[in-house]
Amino acid sequence: MNPSDDIRTIRHRLGTLAAAVERLLTRQGGPTCQAIIIQTKAVGTYPTTAGAYYACNVVTPGGTEAEGAVATTTAGTRTVFALNVGKKKPPVGTKAVAIVTDGRLVFQYDGSET
Repeated sequence: MNPSDDIRTIRHRLGTLAAAVERLLTRQGGPTCQAIIIQTKAVGTYPTTAGAYYACNVVTPGGTEAEGAVATTTAGTRTVFALNVGKKKPPVGTKAVAIVTDGRLVFQYDGSET
């Protein structure tokens, strides 16, 4: 093999790896995912103010996808941190939809979600 073949092979492998990582992050609520379901939890000291980062589990929806079918949700063990831009502190265990903004998870809790 000559050096240009080696470089071509390495670029191909790198592209394949990058695509696999992107697919994995999208499925697990990584930075390429547009929105995920989260559930707040206490890891250490739970925040006492609204405008703080909250430790959360990523929640996976399940169940039959049909109109009127009952959905299931499963909270994973992966911890992510999401900024609450709402006006109230969410109770521990609150589920919310978080979006990615500049690589950070953001959700809004104003107290009306419960």
